[in-house]
Amino acid sequence: MTPNPAPHPSNDLDPALESLLRASDPANDRVATAMVRSRSNTSGISAGHYAPPISQSVVPPPRPATDDASATGSSSGANRSSAGPRWGVFLAVAASAALVAGVAVFGPWANSTAPAPGPAAPPAVPAETTAPEVAPSYFNPLDGKKMAAFTKAGGERMVGRLRAALPADPGELRATGWVFELYVKSGSTPTADLTPDDKQDDKILVDSDWVPIDLGMRSTSLLGRNPETGDLAIVYSANLRDGILEAEPGPYGVLFSDQSHLAAGSLKGASSARTLDGEPLEATAVDLGVPYLVQFAAFGMKYGFSGTPQQAPSLLRAKSFHSRTGPDATSCVSVTTTLGDRILSFPTGSKASIDMTEIVDDPPVLNTPLRITPPVGPGQSYDTANFSLDTTKQRAATLKVWPTGTTGTCGDRTGEIVKFAGLKK
Repeated sequence: MTPNPAPHPSNDLDPALESLLRASDPANDRVATAMVRSRSNTSGISAGHYAPPISQSVVPPPRPATDDASATGSSSGANRSSAGPRWGVFLAVAASAALVAGVAVFGPWANSTAPAPGPAAPPAVPAETTAPEVAPSYFNPLDGKKMAAFTKAGGERMVGRLRAALPADPGELRATGWVFELYVKSGSTPTADLTPDDKQDDKILVDSDWVPIDLGMRSTSLLGRNPETGDLAIVYSANLRDGILEAEPGPYGVLFSDQSHLAAGSLKGASSARTLDGEPLEATAVDLGVPYLVQFAAFGMKYGFSGTPQQAPSLLRAKSFHSRTGPDATSCVSVTTTLGDRILSFPTGSKASIDMTEIVDDPPVLNTPLRITPPVGPGQSYDTANFSLDTTKQRAATLKVWPTGTTGTCGDRTGEIVKFAGLKK
């Protein structure tokens, strides 16, 4: 057997234990020389969780290479892949021998615990640079200067309904895929300052039930949840070209009303406007016309029925009405009778809206009296002047109803649900 070389000078093992380990170590001179070279090559690696113990002790430079070095493998990149497995086999065999000898730690620290890895060097922090803030070039109604320039250029804020164009719509309405129904607008340019073309465009916008609107490349995934009546929206525009409404560029050119936020707020302070990407806008009523949004809001009914009841109707004398809009943006109506409360169910598609004419202060939307509008078919104009029931004015009335025998609730009131057809003339 080839004599084992003397222990490495950096080892601190007990001589007797070193001798025992070396006696059981099958390494020969070539492998030992390769280990010395490996220690030299890896001693410069800083301590860290990823580094093996052998890489964490500094050793003297290796002795000059001999002809035997060719058997240990080269450190060049070309042969690194073939040399790696050989070192892995040797380390596994040496570790097994150390465990047989009863040594808990294989490394140059003998019976002492291996030192903890030193702290990792903090990452370099790039020097902070302060870039000048550049105001967005697009229209923003919350920016006073941009709003003033928009108004000066004849810009208008319009509140109405926005819906997808339908196959049954006339061809001119399907030009952009979306149509807009105007309810109210503000900021109009004086008629004397309008050109003949502008006057014609303004007449088209005001007199038409629906006009095509160009939404450009905007996201429309949040629209279309109310295909019959459309989504309540605010449109800022200074252009109506060739009968097509062009909204201002940027995220604020078209805003839509979130019904659940509207129902949870107050009449004058409901911040329900969102961008088409769903970003909420925290703004005052004056900035975005929130009272208009509340006034033209159309909440779905909590109880509805379809078809015509087969049984004969009953007459119900209502002494008073109670209406409520819940946080889920659905509305309900209950009536007080001599036999207790009754909960009204309306034809499918009926909508509840708020009468702003008698409102004082700033009450919550959910407690505001409601007016019920009959169902509106797809593509039809949404006429808020045609009500089947107005709880703001109705104090007592005789109703034509169909009992259902089912119990329902409206706010804090509970009673039998009755299908409501209308007031007895």
